[in-house]
Amino acid sequence: MLIVRNKTINVKTELDNYKEFGSKIKSNEEPNENEVKLINRFGSKLEYSRKLLDGSIFSSRIPLNISKDKGDSTVTIDANGGSDKVQNIESLRSTSEPQQNKRTNLTQEQISEIRELRSSDPTLWTCSKLSEKFNVSPIYIRMISQAPAWRREELAIEREIDWNNSGYKKRLIRINRIRRKLAW
Repeated sequence: MLIVRNKTINVKTELDNYKEFGSKIKSNEEPNENEVKLINRFGSKLEYSRKLLDGSIFSSRIPLNISKDKGDSTVTIDANGGSDKVQNIESLRSTSEPQQNKRTNLTQEQISEIRELRSSDPTLWTCSKLSEKFNVSPIYIRMISQAPAWRREELAIEREIDWNNSGYKKRLIRINRIRRKLAW
């Protein structure tokens, strides 16, 4: 028996699910509940296999010992002696969920502070640092205030120096990238 995300998984049931996808049991004996050895269709040995909700199959060639400690929110996954401890599983965000939208409603005082910081020291107060400080996107910072003209000239000179110092392959790659973007 395995426990994954508050759900008990019967290894025999999982084995039957995996058989549908062309795997074979290594021996004809009944599978042990603690350890099931599988062979995938390419002939490599699998230690753990699980059918996911989207229909794909998670297969591992290293043994995974999944154990639960300290209540419902901590799971330890042990792979060959090394362990990774995941705290508060419920707070982990799926990669398919959209990222949090940053706010765009700033007060006039905050907007004037952004403009003042950006004009006073644009090398220190970049768009990314200001966006982190005020919890807005860097694009919104660029819409509110531009860098001073002297800073834009410095950046253009730095880009020119980088271009001149790069080799012919790197230049060719950049030129081809620009051509591909123009062809869209």
